[in-house]
Amino acid sequence: MTYKDDDWQRVVRRLQSARTQYVNYKALDAKTRLPDLLDDAVTNLWTFGEYAINVRLESLGREPPQDHSQPEKAGVLYLEGSLSKDYSKTLTLLEAFRKKSSHLGYTKERSTHYSSAEVLRCLEDMELLRSEVEDFIKVWKRRP
Repeated sequence: MTYKDDDWQRVVRRLQSARTQYVNYKALDAKTRLPDLLDDAVTNLWTFGEYAINVRLESLGREPPQDHSQPEKAGVLYLEGSLSKDYSKTLTLLEAFRKKSSHLGYTKERSTHYSSAEVLRCLEDMELLRSEVEDFIKVWKRRP
């Protein structure tokens, strides 16, 4: 995998879509809320988070993982000072939430549940990560 501006814009649109899905979910009456909106938001947040960590790793000359170990890598990046916040917990939650949202009752972790408040916390963290990674992209693209 290598960074491409078009791919970055795609995952940013997914992040923005997650915000819209969350807002639309909260705008509905509690009786008519569609859990699909939160499920889709979770999937979009997870996709964004994985890609953003891959971009940061690649900008440092490291190979992006293909085994969904981005949460662990995010923790290392934070400890090294390559990220200003430790996103590992959020990315770990998003991985569990993604499995629940995409596999529904067929997950190994039967106790995985998430609320709109948890989705909002993840959304806010991924929006912070976006800002942070975009700053790195600007610097990285200026290098010869």
